[in-house]
Amino acid sequence: MVFDISNPAAPSLSATVATGAGGPLSVVVSGSYAYVVTGGFGSNTMKVFNISNPAAPSLSATIATGDTPWSVAVAGIYAYVVNYASNNMMVFNISAPAAPSLSATVATGNNPRSVAVSGSYAFVVNNGSNNLMAFNISNPAAPILSATIATGAVPNFVAVAGTHAFVANASSTMQVFNLFCPNTITMDPGTGEITRSPAHGLSKGTISPIPTWATWASAPPIPPASWMWKEEWP
Repeated sequence: MVFDISNPAAPSLSATVATGAGGPLSVVVSGSYAYVVTGGFGSNTMKVFNISNPAAPSLSATIATGDTPWSVAVAGIYAYVVNYASNNMMVFNISAPAAPSLSATVATGNNPRSVAVSGSYAFVVNNGSNNLMAFNISNPAAPILSATIATGAVPNFVAVAGTHAFVANASSTMQVFNLFCPNTITMDPGTGEITRSPAHGLSKGTISPIPTWATWASAPPIPPASWMWKEEWP
């Protein structure tokens, strides 16, 4: 369904378009196209709709995904789809929206439920593994796993804003992860507990994986997602 929200106080329905067999599980809009993933009942596809006229969306393309595609994100000319039952993430080249093509498939944890893209990284939460994974997608044709960090029980959704990832868990919690190193951090190499400076009120965390150094005097030139750490309020 497409709603006109030009007047947010009184939204109105502009159009309804069929998505085909299976349940539509996620939608994202980029430019003049809407990308919808549908899973179940033998569907398992990503559909591309031309929405240049929002009152009359038209189907431009359909491409197969893995089993039960649960979430889709778009960045530039690529769409990132996580498949819940296939335990993987697929990367599609959408430079020609009417003819998308598969660029890469990479393994995730168990039951990936949500994907968000920021800069050169794709962040995936795995519902069955209770973790957040960061993939380096600087080469979208060959994503590389950079880091894995534990989340709460049954993470369902991830969103990224600036240098933080926000994860909503079915355990009725939201966690905030700092994705990049602060200016100065000191770490206990045995436990992984770190203290950062300046603290900004969020002074402790646990780094994963534990690196071999104890103090990093300045931020690296390209902060890698492999140095994600989970912040804890004092």
